Amino acid sequence: MHDSALRIGKLVMQTYCDLPKARILEIGSMDVNGSLRGFSKPTTEYVGVDLEEGPAVDVVVKPGEKLPFEDFSFDLIMASSAFEHDPRFWDTFIEMCRVARAGGHIYVNAPSNGGVHRYPLDCWRFYPDAGLALMEYAGEHQIQVDLVESFVGKRYNNSWDEWNDFVAVFRRGPSKTPLNKNFVYKRYPSYNARTWNSSTVDCETGLTEDMELGRDLRQQVAEQHNAIDSMQKELAASRSASASLEQQVQALSNALQAQADTFARLERERNEAEKIRDKLTADLRISESEASQLRSVSVHLEQQVQALSSSLQAQTDAFARIQERDLGVISALETDLSKLRADYLSHVERTSAELERMRTRETELEAAFKSKSAQHDREKKGMQWLRALHIAMRGEPAWWSILPARSRREREYEMLRSVGLFDDRSYRARYPDVAVQTIDPLDHYIAHGMHEGRDRA
Repeated sequence: MHDSALRIGKLVMQTYCDLPKARILEIGSMDVNGSLRGFSKPTTEYVGVDLEEGPAVDVVVKPGEKLPFEDFSFDLIMASSAFEHDPRFWDTFIEMCRVARAGGHIYVNAPSNGGVHRYPLDCWRFYPDAGLALMEYAGEHQIQVDLVESFVGKRYNNSWDEWNDFVAVFRRGPSKTPLNKNFVYKRYPSYNARTWNSSTVDCETGLTEDMELGRDLRQQVAEQHNAIDSMQKELAASRSASASLEQQVQALSNALQAQADTFARLERERNEAEKIRDKLTADLRISESEASQLRSVSVHLEQQVQALSSSLQAQTDAFARIQERDLGVISALETDLSKLRADYLSHVERTSAELERMRTRETELEAAFKSKSAQHDREKKGMQWLRALHIAMRGEPAWWSILPARSRREREYEMLRSVGLFDDRSYRARYPDVAVQTIDPLDHYIAHGMHEGRDRA
């Protein structure tokens, strides 16, 4: 099912039935790239019919067979993206009207244009007045239906779908309930919209969206061709003027190149001469400076050598005396250091073992605390629930006490489900071990399920 059909179908389901309480029949229900069943509620009674078994198909009906349902059986009957494949869609429409209850609605969505997509056939496309024809055809078969609204939907934004949807919603009569005015076409981009309370057609046009797109595209192409012709003429004129300018530029370039070559040669010769002169001057100055510095350095070094020799002899004598004095002290320090290192390593090992034991104990205490805390929360919630259950039970009508035990229990369960305290059906379905026992679900939850943390709804 393409994107726009899904979106329109969702709006129709939300508008034309009470979803939580509705009984819905879908013709052509197989899940092919999406299914309308996904928009129903858990309490919706949803029946899907198709020609063969598959995802979202509950009942298989062969072509030409009648629907296996009684008259006036459903609140909403839908056929979305199905009529185009049905060789006798008019007979199918009559069957849809037959099983709709009085005041119920029939919804048809079929392509109004687009390419061929066989499943297994592709027979029909529907135009804006098809809804009127179907209403008249139903009348000929003594079935009263009113066309509530019909329109052709535009393709949804950012969608690659190639189809526009014809949409029609009918109501089965007779019914005293006023016809709906909350039209879907006002909440979805559309054109050629018709409603029961208006004789005019809203956003009427004789062009399909494909034709409008083709017209706009042809106009864009023509505008582009005109722009290209204009640009080609301007380009031809520019090329002519450019050729003349190129000749003038070439002549000037040749003259300038000759002058530039002469100037460059003279400039290179002058630069070479200046470089040779500057290098010779710099070399002379450096040589004079280096000779003066070498003489000063030589005298200074001789003085330093003499001073260093005297200082070295004095340091050698002092070091010999210190070495003899400190050898004994160093040996004693090394012995003390070895003992301290051994004591330190032993202390580190004992401390690490104790720390590991403390971490293990901390982990055990945390797990015990979490378990106790979770148990306390369950017991607290259980007491709150029991108080609410007690209050709800005390509020039951006094005349229930004269009912048979089974009838009274059923009413109590219905009351508990309505206030959200306990759902016996969901409890049995969720826990098979309760379903196979004879124990009452509420008694089981109070005696066992609440302590075990089971869900009561």
